[in-house]
Amino acid sequence: MHVGIIGDIRTGKTLLMVLFTHLFSKKRVVKANLKRLEHPNFEYLSIRDFLHLDEFNHADVYIDEIYAWLESRMSFDDVNLALSYFALQSGKRDVNIVWTAQLMMSVDIRYRFLANVIFSCVHNTDLKRFEYKRYVKRIIGEPPFQEIKYQFVDMFYLYESNAKLLYDKYDTFEVIEPRKKKRMEWALIESDEIAFEEEIQNAKSKIAKLIENGEQVTREKVRIYMNKLNIPLRFESDIYYPLKEDFTYYYESD
Repeated sequence: MHVGIIGDIRTGKTLLMVLFTHLFSKKRVVKANLKRLEHPNFEYLSIRDFLHLDEFNHADVYIDEIYAWLESRMSFDDVNLALSYFALQSGKRDVNIVWTAQLMMSVDIRYRFLANVIFSCVHNTDLKRFEYKRYVKRIIGEPPFQEIKYQFVDMFYLYESNAKLLYDKYDTFEVIEPRKKKRMEWALIESDEIAFEEEIQNAKSKIAKLIENGEQVTREKVRIYMNKLNIPLRFESDIYYPLKEDFTYYYESD
């Protein structure tokens, strides 16, 4: 079963996901990318865990803010492809997948099309309740010209007074960091000439401390240290040449 939960900010998406872990996953292993979740069989889920797919057998996977991992504009990214392969094999592994997102179109297209059920979330502040509309996937036509539609089935409510009973079971303010956060930070830094120069100098100093006395500065070593420090390799020349020059001057003058 694949379930998608869609809604605006603070509309009870993660709340519904946590509720599902207690209603439908009581006796199963729950793998979730929440750092804190009160569940007897909870295991924290990270991107690296998908390297060991056999450990997912007979488990329920809960991915909050899935677009942080599977952005629709990066469909051919290696991580997107790996997680899509996992989703396509989930039926054979007896794996259920539940994910949340603010915008349906921000989620990788394969996960959108695989969703059997979609919940639309709204926080009705006047009535002090979270409202959830359930839509079920309907496939129209014959392959390969099939069209996917989602048909409204029913609606249920979770009043704020009852929702409070779930708040202590997870961190309601946890932020799911995008997997390429460092790359995005560098893109912003690169747009500011002064900030970029400062960051390059900091990176060069950190790498210089990692290079042992007497060790030759090579491109390969600089690349290795850049990877360790999450510095994009496109800045290799900005770091390698000044670093090599500094080390050459140091040893020649010594």
